[in-house]
Amino acid sequence: MTLEILICTTEKRLAQVCDVLLPQREDLAYLVSCQYEDDAPCVPNALMSRTDVRVLMLKGRGLSINRNNTLLHAVNDVLLIADDDCRYLPQMVDEVLKVYQENPDVDIALFKVDGMSKYYPTQVTDYTMKDFLGPYSIASVEMTLRCSSVRSCGLQFNPNFGLGSKSLASGEEQVFIKDALDKGLKVRFYPCAIGTTKEGTTGDLFLNNPLVQRSKGATFCYLFGSVKAFVLCFKESLHYLIYKRVNPIKLLYQMNLGIRLCNSFVKAK
Repeated sequence: MTLEILICTTEKRLAQVCDVLLPQREDLAYLVSCQYEDDAPCVPNALMSRTDVRVLMLKGRGLSINRNNTLLHAVNDVLLIADDDCRYLPQMVDEVLKVYQENPDVDIALFKVDGMSKYYPTQVTDYTMKDFLGPYSIASVEMTLRCSSVRSCGLQFNPNFGLGSKSLASGEEQVFIKDALDKGLKVRFYPCAIGTTKEGTTGDLFLNNPLVQRSKGATFCYLFGSVKAFVLCFKESLHYLIYKRVNPIKLLYQMNLGIRLCNSFVKAK
């Protein structure tokens, strides 16, 4: 069994990918998808010289589109969704592959990444729809996939969600897992750290970024439908009023815009 680390980046950050690479081993490979707008950048020698690294160039913008490009071209048994700012532990390769070897029913395994200021379960837990309203919020860099499972059901990231999309800035991980559950895939969390990061998630910018606020409303709508989404957005706004003394009207307005956007995406299908 082999692991492939899927790294999405842009032309300005391509050189950072070199810092993600672990020592070479036969059961580990990397697939880098680099988005650019004008001219394709030169690939650094440090990447070119590695026989275990493939680099794809993709014109345009959109993190979900970039991730889908890696899913399309991946070839190994297990795939790890990575960012160019995450640093993975050498022992994680054996730990991740062991999970998939010992648990043939698992299609998506979620792990911990140190450095994130967030809650993690303390034991192995199957992830279900009710967990979307729990304290654990999934980040893409914690996510690994069984390639054959993803391919067989055509699972992809929704390009309407995530950084670089036209109207929304986050929510792609929750939407991806919702689609996976709808397709009957088994999603399970393992309380094992596979890497470290110093950067937070886009969702951390909720209070200061209208696009992130809008994304939360759209994500709620995608997960639970319009009516429940509005109730959840209302509760979210009250929470920030009570505990952060933040004007709830602006938050609710942006989140409601997100609900309307999500409904427009569904109608456009």
